[in-house]
Amino acid sequence: MLTSQPATFIEIFIENLNDFSKEFEPNAVLTKAQKRFLVICLTAILLTGSVCWAKFARTFLGKCTVGSLSWMFRNGKISWNFLMIARAIVSKFK
Repeated sequence: MLTSQPATFIEIFIENLNDFSKEFEPNAVLTKAQKRFLVICLTAILLTGSVCWAKFARTFLGKCTVGSLSWMFRNGKISWNFLMIARAIVSKFK
């Protein structure tokens, strides 16, 4: 499946995670690029049923590249531990 836009409900979910981060851990707030990265990855996982940078790039019709996706994952300074805790809490209360 191909798309040019990420799923709206995933964008809302990531915003809720970021809002939670602002309240409880100011150092774990996501940048605009990090939020976009997470939205693209989660939408691509939903559409492709896999975790594959090449499939993600093809799914979004060239709007992102394999290199940019893998770079953000490796070097993006995302607080993954806090993000997983926040996800569990946000999912429970929203």
